[in-house]
Amino acid sequence: MLPLRVLKLQEAPLQELVFFLDYDGSLCPHLEVWEERIYDPDEIYDLVLRLKRAPVREIYWNTGRRVESLASVSEKLLEFSGYFIQGSVCWDAKTKVETLLGPAVHQEWVDLYERSLESWKGLKLEQKPSSLRIAPYQNGDMDQLKEYFDKVKHPILGDWQWHVGARGAELLSKKFDKGFAVRDGLRRTPGIPVAIGDDSLDAPAVREAIASGGYAILVGEHCGWATEIDHKASQLIYCNDVRQAKALLHSMVAPRP
Repeated sequence: MLPLRVLKLQEAPLQELVFFLDYDGSLCPHLEVWEERIYDPDEIYDLVLRLKRAPVREIYWNTGRRVESLASVSEKLLEFSGYFIQGSVCWDAKTKVETLLGPAVHQEWVDLYERSLESWKGLKLEQKPSSLRIAPYQNGDMDQLKEYFDKVKHPILGDWQWHVGARGAELLSKKFDKGFAVRDGLRRTPGIPVAIGDDSLDAPAVREAIASGGYAILVGEHCGWATEIDHKASQLIYCNDVRQAKALLHSMVAPRP
């Protein structure tokens, strides 16, 4: 039996676990951090591959990135299936097919926000198939983003809402989030879920994993929202940073001394 006690998963055999892995901030330092340090995507690939071969029941990505964005880091990372853009896109690693699950962003909204950002030179707009993201340029000022949302009031109709986090804001469908990804993943692969995340956009995945009798690994200083989720103490595992989170996952598949 592998040392699951490190994760307080005494009653959860490794082969029953279904992992939902956030990338940025949980397994990889955020862009403004890792460009200043030595960062090796192959290290993450090797870690996820070791988990897969342990074997755990299944591993899914559960990230806000686009599929092609993760591929630009390393094509090898797409050897694992998963959910992208907050659960609104599904990637099947076996068939190499990317399926849009959520609604597309209305082009008039894209045009509206592009025009409104013309006078805000410190902010950038990123268009994804099923979301929009507004964020400061690298090492930019989050106060400017907050000021933007205070001053520019754009009504959004229907099942869409803005999520403003520690590093940016994203316009998303209310029907799709990382919690939806966990539910859909467990429908495809029943098991005990383990969600890993580092900010409020990961909260739906954590909530769903806990409600399903699973666990969550929380990374960094932006996880205060987790205290509002009804849970047992053994279901939440806190890590100070990415390096500690990766060491924790490595410990699960390390042979006993």
